[in-house]
Amino acid sequence: MQLHLSSISMMCLLLVTLQLSFTPKVTNASIFGQPNDRDLYGLLGVSRGSTKAEIKRAFRTITREHHPDMQEGAEAKEKAKEYMAKVLVAYNILSDDIKRSDYDQFGRIAGERLNAADFTSDELFERFNQHPPILSKSLQLENLIVLRRILNFRGNRLFLLQVYDDTCKSCQLFSSVWENLVHSTLVESGAVVLLRIDAYSDEGPELLKELHASYDKEVKVYGIADGVVWNMPQMAVAVKSNSQRQLDYALMEFVGNFFYDRRAEVNSMGNVEDVQVLLQWLRERRSEGDSVRVLLPPLATNDMGVALSALYEGSALVRSVPRAVLLSLVEEYCAQSVDVLGGDGEPVPLPEFVVASVEQLPNISSDESAGNKSQMRSCRGIVVGAAAALTYRKAVNFLKESFPQRHLGMLGLTHVTSVSFFDICKKHCLLWLRDNCEGEPTGTWLEALRGDYKPFKVGYICLSSEPSLRDAVPLPLGTTGNLLLALVDGDDSKLHVMPDIPDKVNIAQSLSSILAEVGSTTPLQLDAPLSRILSSVPFRMSRNQYLYMCFLWIFGLVYPFFSTCYPFFMMFVTHKLLQRYNLLGNNRNDNNSQTNEQPSGASNTCSRCSGTAPSGSCKSTASVTRGSACDNGTSSKEVISCPIEVYTSADLREAKDGRGFLILIFAENGKTIEPPQCFAKDSRFVFRAVPEDDTLWRQWLSQHVTSTHTGGAEENGLNKGGALHVVAIRRGKMLAAIKSLCASVEAWLFDMADGTIVADLPLPEL
Repeated sequence: MQLHLSSISMMCLLLVTLQLSFTPKVTNASIFGQPNDRDLYGLLGVSRGSTKAEIKRAFRTITREHHPDMQEGAEAKEKAKEYMAKVLVAYNILSDDIKRSDYDQFGRIAGERLNAADFTSDELFERFNQHPPILSKSLQLENLIVLRRILNFRGNRLFLLQVYDDTCKSCQLFSSVWENLVHSTLVESGAVVLLRIDAYSDEGPELLKELHASYDKEVKVYGIADGVVWNMPQMAVAVKSNSQRQLDYALMEFVGNFFYDRRAEVNSMGNVEDVQVLLQWLRERRSEGDSVRVLLPPLATNDMGVALSALYEGSALVRSVPRAVLLSLVEEYCAQSVDVLGGDGEPVPLPEFVVASVEQLPNISSDESAGNKSQMRSCRGIVVGAAAALTYRKAVNFLKESFPQRHLGMLGLTHVTSVSFFDICKKHCLLWLRDNCEGEPTGTWLEALRGDYKPFKVGYICLSSEPSLRDAVPLPLGTTGNLLLALVDGDDSKLHVMPDIPDKVNIAQSLSSILAEVGSTTPLQLDAPLSRILSSVPFRMSRNQYLYMCFLWIFGLVYPFFSTCYPFFMMFVTHKLLQRYNLLGNNRNDNNSQTNEQPSGASNTCSRCSGTAPSGSCKSTASVTRGSACDNGTSSKEVISCPIEVYTSADLREAKDGRGFLILIFAENGKTIEPPQCFAKDSRFVFRAVPEDDTLWRQWLSQHVTSTHTGGAEENGLNKGGALHVVAIRRGKMLAAIKSLCASVEAWLFDMADGTIVADLPLPEL
C-alpha cells in the first residue's frame, strides 16, 4: 500500500514537471519590474499594431489633457506628474524602433528607476528630450470636419484660430495672452470661440491647406466670421516687439474690431441723463425680435453688454446706461431696491445689477376722480437682479428665469438654431424636427425625447421658421408632424433617419445601431450641410467697419515688405538728396564767391556732358568761351594755370605705404584743371598733373580706356579732340580706376570715397 502511494506521488510529480517544461511561458509587458507599468501601449491608449504617427498623436493628446499644470490642487498635480513620467517613459520606448522591438520581444526594458517627485514638469520633458507642450484651456482643432463646419457657420459668432508649435518662441510668449482671452466674458458667452492648430501635428498641414494659410515658425491668429477668414494684421508688429503687452493689445484690438458695431449699439444710450428717455424707450412697441429689453450700468466685467447682446440675438435688446439714471428708474420710479448684503451681513456699498423689461411698459395715465392729478406709475414687467459682483453666469441665470418660455411645453429641451446647432451637434446629436411649434406637443413625444441618450445631445427644430430645411429634407413628416434625425461625429452633411416611434427603448436601440454600423449604413445625403441650410442672421458688421477691416488686412500684407525695405529706401533717398544739393561737405558759398571773381564770359557748366568747369584760385590768361572748359570737340589755345604739382615716379612710391587716393589728371592740347574746391584741402586726395611727354602713363591710359569711359566717342584709345582724363589710384592697394568723360569730377570723387566705384585696374610696370 505504501509503495502504491509512493508510485502515485512520483507519477504526479513527473506530470507536473512535464507540464511546466512544455507549457509556453507567458511574459507580461513590464518596465522596471513595476507591475502597474507593464503595458506601455495601454499607458498611451494605443494597440500593439499602432503606427509611429498614431503613437505620437496619442502622446501629444495625453500631454495636453493630463499635464500637471492643467490640474487643480496640489494632490492632483502630483498624481498627474507621476502619470506623466510613466507616459514619457512609454513614449520614449515605443517611439524608438530598436527599443520597441526589444520591448515587444522580451517584454521588459532595463533602466534606472525614475522618481517623478524629484523633477518639475518641464524637467521631466527635458529628461526625455521632449519639448514641454504649450498648454491651453482652449480647444485643439484636430478634425477637418469641424473646420469645415466652422467655415460653413453663419451667425453672430467669431472663431479665433491660433496656429502654433511647441518649439516656437513667439508662441510661448503669446500663450499667456491667449489664456487671458480664454477667461474673458466674450469667450464664456460663446460669442468668441477659441481653437488652436498645431502646425507640426499630423493633421496640421491639412487644416492649414483648408484655411489657405501658411506657417513660418511664428505664431499666427486667424478670425473666421460668416465663413470669411481674416488674417490678424497687428500680429507681425506685436511679435517683433517681443512684448506681451503689445501682443495683448494687438489681440484685443483685433477682436474688438469684429464687435465694434455691436458695442456701439449697446452703448448707444450711454449719454442718457433723464429717466423719461428710458421710460419712452421701454414704452415703444416691440416686435418678436425684441420682446425683452435689458438695461445694465457699467460693470466691472468687461464686455458684459456685448456678450448678452450676442447671446440673445433675435429675442432681446441690450443697452448700457449710466448707473445714476438706471438707479433713479429702479429705486425712485419703480420703488424697488438693489441692496445686497455681503458675506459679513453688511450692505455692499456699490452693488451691481441688471434690469429686464419682459413686456412693453404701459403708458402713464391720470386719476382725476379726487380733483387732483396724481400720476399713476406702472413698472409692470420690470424685474431687477442684483449681486455684490455681477458675473456673466449670474446675469444669464437671472435673465433665463425672467424670459418667457419661447415654445409651449418644450421646457428642458434646447431649441436648435443656426447658432446653437454648433454646440448641440459638435459630436453626436439627436434632432427632433417639428412641423409647427405653436402648439404644445403630445406627452408621448416629450417623454421620449427627455430621455438620457448619451453621448447624443437632444434638441428640436421648428420647421415653420426653417423653410429652407423643410424643402431640403426629401422625406415627408410622419402623421404626427414629427421627424427624428441623428448626426454622428459632427458630420452635418449626413443625416440618419430614425424610426417614427416615440419610445425611449426604440430610440436608444436605433442610436446604438447607428454608432455600431456607422460605416455600413446609408444616411440621408443633403445638397448642402445642415449648418448652411438653417436660417441665420449674418454677423453684425457695417460696411464702413468691413472696409476698415479690409484696409487692416491689406496693411498686414504690405507692412512686412515695407518695414524691411523702408530703411534702405530712406538711405537711398537721403544719399541722392545730399548728392543733388552738395551737402556732403562741399562749401557752395565759397564756390559761388570764387566763381563770381571769374570773368563774366566764363561758364561753370558743361552743356555736353554735364560736368563741372574749373573754378577756384586759377586765373585765366584769356577770355574763355561758354563750354570750352570741357568741350571735347573744340580746340582752344588758352592755358589755365592751376596749383597742381607735376607727377613724378616718387609719388607712386609714396602711394604704396599711404592711404587715400592719388589722383592723376591728364590734359590734352595744354589743358588741365584744378581740383574741386571741396577736395582741394582733403587729406584723402593727392592731385598730380601728368605731363604730355609721359609716354608710359599715356600708353597705359590708351590701353584701358573703353567706350564706357569715352561716352561712345571712340571704340579704343583716347579721344583726340582734347579730352580730359582723370585716374584715381587707391593708395596701399595700388589699383586704379578711370573717370568717364560724361561724369562730374566731384560726383566721381565722392563715389570713389564712399566705395560706390571700386579701383580694380592694375598699374603699369615702372
